[in-house]
Amino acid sequence: MSKHAEHVANVDRMRQLADPPQAEKPSANGDRASVITCLADVEPERVTWLWKGRIPLGKITLLEGDPGTGKTTVALDMAARISTGRPMPGGGPRHAAAVLFLTAEDGLADTIRPRLDAMGGDPSRVYSLAIREPDGYKHGVEIPGDLSYVRDVIERHSIVFVVVDPLNAFLADYIDTHKDHGIRRAMAPLAQLAEETGAAIVPIRHLNKSSNGKAMYRGGGSIAYAAAARSVLLVAEDPEDEAYRVLAPVKHNLTAPPASLRFHLDADLDGATRVIWDGESQHTANTLCAQPTDPEERTTARELADFLREMLEGAPRTVKEVQTLARAAGYDVANVTLQRARRRIGAETGRSGFGGECVWSLPAHSDHIVVTQEGVTSMEGETPESLAKTPGPHSDHSIVITDPMISMEEADYERLEREAIQGEASE
Repeated sequence: MSKHAEHVANVDRMRQLADPPQAEKPSANGDRASVITCLADVEPERVTWLWKGRIPLGKITLLEGDPGTGKTTVALDMAARISTGRPMPGGGPRHAAAVLFLTAEDGLADTIRPRLDAMGGDPSRVYSLAIREPDGYKHGVEIPGDLSYVRDVIERHSIVFVVVDPLNAFLADYIDTHKDHGIRRAMAPLAQLAEETGAAIVPIRHLNKSSNGKAMYRGGGSIAYAAAARSVLLVAEDPEDEAYRVLAPVKHNLTAPPASLRFHLDADLDGATRVIWDGESQHTANTLCAQPTDPEERTTARELADFLREMLEGAPRTVKEVQTLARAAGYDVANVTLQRARRRIGAETGRSGFGGECVWSLPAHSDHIVVTQEGVTSMEGETPESLAKTPGPHSDHSIVITDPMISMEEADYERLEREAIQGEASE
């Protein structure tokens, strides 16, 4: 047989294997059947969005954050907008639609309804759901066992937005939230419900206590939560100002990552909280999750970030220069601490030329870094005049480098450290 004939025969065999069966083939127990789908029989569909780039319809979107950051309030802001047809921040107009809000932590009468009213929502389009047992006992929905009741409400009222706050409070007792297999037993039926009804389902989840991991791994419990979601959003405190919050994308399988959004919470005369959106934020989910949790550590981290930003605004810096200047100003120069500060201000890393030194720079300087034996310059042929004075966290002593383009010898490093120590001792 020629190679061509052999190839044709192989193709024919592959086509026969790919052809869908004429009927489902039941297994030995008579109850189950294999269902084979050929992709040629699948009609392509566009992803439709409830909130462009952030919340897709017919999918699960996780909303995560620490307690007190405003996760529920953000979800209520979305519910209020959907119930009245008002656009999401940065989104276009849409028709008013119904919402299902499942809550286990906030009262409907004293929290949910007042906040919805403060945000201008339409309460006639917002529903809640509970289950009453034959003996009269009333309780919240259990996932996955009670999803048929959820489906009934979604279909009866044409609901497009379902909030589950918080998700773990609604999971059945037998679900182990720290094991992937257990979480899949709950999330798979929830994802199927979203796909079949076309509703956007948004479970809310708390973060774990780690402060070093990437945002994808900061959600409490198993990673299977995030694996089941097509989009994951994080609500966190703005490192620049504790009065503000940031909504940042963590996972975005269906589109390019949207911008992070800044907002703050405002209360009306009756104390009901509402969301005020303040535009885009430079912070990513990873930079937000890298912030220390201790208040004193957060203050020091904020000061170090300000020091680093002011240093790099003058010119790009080698890592060695950054460490030396930060140490001389009284800051912790552990690599993890400096890396957090770098990510916090959005500084970039790079090398110039083969074997060049590692350099940190702000985006405005990153395209023009030149590393020479004499030091770092931000523009070819140009050098900044000086490094701005920036006091350290433990003294009023300031370090001033009159010519930052000239690389410092070890004696200069030691001199700067001695001056910083003397400045602290003299107080």
